[in-house]
Amino acid sequence: SDLISKDFPGQLEVEVATKNANLDVTTNMDLNPDGTFAAKLKPTFKVCDCSKVEVTLDTEGNHSTKVTATDLVKNLKSSLSINCARLVDVNGQVVHTQSVTADADYTYNRGTASLKLAFPSLSVCAPRTTLAFVYLYDKFAFGAEGVLSFGESTECEKVSANVEYKQMRNILSVGASSSKGVVDASVKYFYVHDQFLLGTRVNWSGEKQAASADVAFAKPMRDGGVGKLVFNTNGVVGLSYKKQICANSVLTVGTKVNVDNLQQKTGVALSFNI
Repeated sequence: SDLISKDFPGQLEVEVATKNANLDVTTNMDLNPDGTFAAKLKPTFKVCDCSKVEVTLDTEGNHSTKVTATDLVKNLKSSLSINCARLVDVNGQVVHTQSVTADADYTYNRGTASLKLAFPSLSVCAPRTTLAFVYLYDKFAFGAEGVLSFGESTECEKVSANVEYKQMRNILSVGASSSKGVVDASVKYFYVHDQFLLGTRVNWSGEKQAASADVAFAKPMRDGGVGKLVFNTNGVVGLSYKKQICANSVLTVGTKVNVDNLQQKTGVALSFNI
């Protein structure tokens, strides 16, 4: 799906990232349709090997602080995050939120079981719970996930399952999900050729009762860049080009054209790692 959806930026996107031993800083600037810029600054402070603090500030008046601790239990991949945010909604009202997220992954032989608890506030409340399991067998991977919410009654928000077959050059996956009685499904295929990459995706929307499909081709160019061509059944054709223009800079140019009305949407993205 990344081959189909990625490398089609907005009108103008600029990202500058710096990484140091104890501090990473990422700055993003996007050009809005009205000609103004929206900027976001995200410094990440590494307190120690198992904890960090992320601060996010943007020009819309939103800011948040997230504290994350990892590997809390020996031999168990786990993390605990506390997030406090100040958000400005569409009506200009300021909303303060707090949340706690805890997750853990346990791997035994070929299987991995995952648990995620999302608490919507710092007070005592029932968490939104996600249970997942992945089992590997030969060239196959089987996965299942369920999302439960606890309130006055226990509700199963979503159930999904996926099967993936992977060879040296081929990846085929089939998945389905059900939420509130609506069933969605998808089939994805990815192929690696010596000269190009091929990605296809077929989706079924239970809400719209309709199917859609995408096909993407990507080919490395002689100048070191990568060209991409994407078709979908909605009548949109996408064309993009991505190239590392110097050691720490990447340029991406992408355009999408609706063949029915010839409306186009072109974007440019610049990424710098300092």
